[in-house]
Amino acid sequence: MAPQDVEVIAYSPDCLDDVDVERTALLFPGPDATNIADMDPTSFDKVVVIDGTWRQAKGMLRNNQKLRHMRKVTVNPRRTKFWRYQNFDDSYMATIEAIYFLYRDSVPAGYDGEYDALMYFFKYFYDFIQSEYAARPEKTFHGKHQKGYIAYETAAPSTSLRQPKPGVVPDANYDFDALDLDLTFQS
Repeated sequence: MAPQDVEVIAYSPDCLDDVDVERTALLFPGPDATNIADMDPTSFDKVVVIDGTWRQAKGMLRNNQKLRHMRKVTVNPRRTKFWRYQNFDDSYMATIEAIYFLYRDSVPAGYDGEYDALMYFFKYFYDFIQSEYAARPEKTFHGKHQKGYIAYETAAPSTSLRQPKPGVVPDANYDFDALDLDLTFQS
């Protein structure tokens, strides 16, 4: 979405040596985290986002001094739409959901859809999984997945999701509302 503004760093004990913790926020929930909507946007230059399972992310935070000393920011509580079970409650979002809501919640004048393209592939796979189970009702949804995740009665079997069109990339003007995924979750 903004390759000039994003840096992907493989985790290692010294991966954040060049990061100024005074000017960097860490997107991570907790009692010591400040809601992004309540932060002064000039108080930080970067936001670090950990991508991994929740168990991995907690381990990285515990074992990395730079991460531990960053100011934590969080987003408004929502229920995840992620399909993989993580041994935590449904308020533990997938990384892309958290990034998406970080942007949404930081817009002071109201959200106008400018970040919806971030959720394009998340929505694609959400629909794909729903349609796979709807097309094959004999397939059982694993008990370690989020209870009630598959909407058997409303998911429409679809073969169109199996073959994405080559070269189709969502642009910044993508109409996310047309995706029909309710991302205004209840807390």
